[in-house]
Amino acid sequence: QLIDEEEDDEIAEENKSTGNISYCRLLMDRSILLNNINVVIAIAAFSFAGPSLTNYIKDEYHKPASLVGMMFPVYAALYAVLSIAVGNVMSKIGGRFLSFIGILGCIFVTPMMVPSKMLHFDQNIGIIFLGFAVAAITNALAIVPGMPIAMKRAAEIYPNEDTEEINNICSAIYNQGITMGAIVGNFVGGSLVNFLGYQKAYTYFAFAVAAYCVIYLLSGEGFLAIRTWKIPDVVSEEPSTKEEFSPKSEKILPESVRLLANQTP
Repeated sequence: QLIDEEEDDEIAEENKSTGNISYCRLLMDRSILLNNINVVIAIAAFSFAGPSLTNYIKDEYHKPASLVGMMFPVYAALYAVLSIAVGNVMSKIGGRFLSFIGILGCIFVTPMMVPSKMLHFDQNIGIIFLGFAVAAITNALAIVPGMPIAMKRAAEIYPNEDTEEINNICSAIYNQGITMGAIVGNFVGGSLVNFLGYQKAYTYFAFAVAAYCVIYLLSGEGFLAIRTWKIPDVVSEEPSTKEEFSPKSEKILPESVRLLANQTP
């Protein structure tokens, strides 16, 4: 028992945090940086409509501003439900893959919020509602995995540092991405509409997101997301009832046998 306590002390000393976790080192890590940009783009694609969508609906469809007020709660409710679903399947499919699919979906968000004539979208107000639904889906896919991806990567960079300290820094980086997305979306959305008009502004932003998706893919993160994609097991095998005394079958050994085998001499 004394030996075990000494070994535990040695392990604790090895894993003791040195306090040398660098915020800039984590922020500029390629995987964390691109993952954070995914969050920025997902938020920006949705908030792009904030400054101008109300005026567009009033000008083009002669509908009251209250209609836009209905769209945002629908988005929020759908996003809340989908966030739970994404969180449940993330470990089974892969967070990077879900995030990449979410960013690809963001290409279609702005051209649907203002139905793009350039892309031959039907000029029906129902397309705008559909755009909000697509935004909820893509944002859940792109944003929810953001924090776990950053935390996992940070733990790989600093394997011997305090987990809580690492997570605190990752949380700061993640929330900065959310804030930056809101700033970029609202500022760029309002500015581009003033210079280019509704149709070009919303469509060109989609082209910019598509260009980023290509960069993300070529950077290696996109290919990594595809390679690490896992198909979840939908059929679970029935556990064997036959007791076998081999290392591979430890899970089906009787509890008393496992306890006996794990006792130290």
